[in-house]
Amino acid sequence: MKTLRHRPRKMWNPPTLLSLFMLPLLITSMDSHANEQRCLIIASYHDEFPGQQLKVQPALEELNGHCEVKKFDMDSKRNPDPQFIKAKALEAKALIEQWKPDVVIAIEDNASKYLVQPYYKNAPIPFVFAGVDWTVEAYGYPYENVTGIIEIVPVRQLIRQLNRIDPKYKKGLFIRPNRLSADKQYERINDIFEHEGITIDDGVVDNYQEFEAKFLEAQSYDFIYFTNNAGIEGWDDHAAIEFISKHSTRLIFSTSDWMVPFSMLSFSQVIQEQGQYSAKIAVEILNGAKPSDFPIISNRQWDLYVNEELLSKVDVEIPSDLLRKAKKLTD
Repeated sequence: MKTLRHRPRKMWNPPTLLSLFMLPLLITSMDSHANEQRCLIIASYHDEFPGQQLKVQPALEELNGHCEVKKFDMDSKRNPDPQFIKAKALEAKALIEQWKPDVVIAIEDNASKYLVQPYYKNAPIPFVFAGVDWTVEAYGYPYENVTGIIEIVPVRQLIRQLNRIDPKYKKGLFIRPNRLSADKQYERINDIFEHEGITIDDGVVDNYQEFEAKFLEAQSYDFIYFTNNAGIEGWDDHAAIEFISKHSTRLIFSTSDWMVPFSMLSFSQVIQEQGQYSAKIAVEILNGAKPSDFPIISNRQWDLYVNEELLSKVDVEIPSDLLRKAKKLTD
């Protein structure tokens, strides 16, 4: 069983993050110029957001030696105002028109919503998306020039184990930031839980103070599903860990590995899969393939993590086989 260590003064990240270099906030260029071909990564958020970081880095590694690479950040996680995002999309469009990449990788929903859909539907430039949450229906994919990989969290695996832990768990609270991706996630997750006979209420919060109030409210539920802290304004890792540890009386689940310090069990997708896959398809396109040659797929890999210290705060028995398979976070 693999042991992961959380250092109290730093936000915990999965092992792959330890080797990441710091990516510039706006545009970076790699030194490789293979065949003078050009690859552009349009990332919806910012480099410090783990969900983006874990997609961009594998993509950069996969593209290395195949093309010259530039990256543009839309920074829409920290700046969710639609007018700001539209302006960043126009900056990205200007970069595409000026630099003329051979292929573009669009990461997360906002790159598809604000850039690809309005400006590049069935355009000559090929696009590969990664990190579009749950469904591409809103964007009308696939286009002739667009393919990619959908991001689906392993919520069915979570429900399966939830029923094993206690089949009487029938009502949970879904704590989430007030962001587009979280809106889509709650809509889908609510449908899945409802189909399984479980109610999952929406616990949307804008800032850290609202999170604390919502977390206390959540103690009246059977369980808590804490999806993401990115986008909660004023978030403080250390204060949150202390607060959650002090006030937890209910089992806390998550489905992102960077949320392990704030949850007890995390059924986490292997996010690197998306960046790696999108870059591999981009390389195939550089070699002459068309986006239409590749069907849109969804992610397939996931891991289980357990936060034993936080789990010890609640009187809940976890199946031993589940604990044996889990990667552990310890102090």
